[in-house]
Amino acid sequence: MQKIIAFMKYPRMTGIDFAVDYHGYDLSSLSISTPRSMKKAVYYAPSGKLESITIGSGNGDKRINFYDKGYKERQNLPQNHPHWWRVEIQRSRFKNEDDYFTNPYEGMTFTLPASFPPDMKAADRAMLIGLQQQPELWNELGRKVKERLRDLQHQASKSLDPHPAEVFELYKEEMQAQLQELFAPAYQNSPFYQVL
Repeated sequence: MQKIIAFMKYPRMTGIDFAVDYHGYDLSSLSISTPRSMKKAVYYAPSGKLESITIGSGNGDKRINFYDKGYKERQNLPQNHPHWWRVEIQRSRFKNEDDYFTNPYEGMTFTLPASFPPDMKAADRAMLIGLQQQPELWNELGRKVKERLRDLQHQASKSLDPHPAEVFELYKEEMQAQLQELFAPAYQNSPFYQVL
């Protein structure tokens, strides 16, 4: 790859995939929210267990894939292999090189159901349970109702720990160094680099 990149006059990335893996935890009940409304598709295995969630479209600048990596790799893993889930973001259409490593997980919430507070109304509990089973119904709710239920959902849940945004920040410099090393031959052959 470096040999090919070395011949490029203006090397740049057109897409980068970032993935955070979680081992040993069953995340089949994880709920994902994004700062702005995005198209969402949920897929289940023949057993009825959650297999994957896709948020965003293929022609957008960000697409989120959350899936049971262990289920996908089941043929290559031992039968008693612990849970293995992946939160992956596919990015494209970068503003500039500085935008490559803008944290793509920032502003997203990843929550797991905990327990409902004892003072929560039965109707609200029923609504949240129904919305967890059929998340597409969120789109049919009014703005105020949606905001109120989102607050209640947050009270009745716990966040994924560590948050993918924290993991991204932890490895950001290492990823930047890897990309710089990959592009090094092209930079060395550029007229600007040779002048320096």
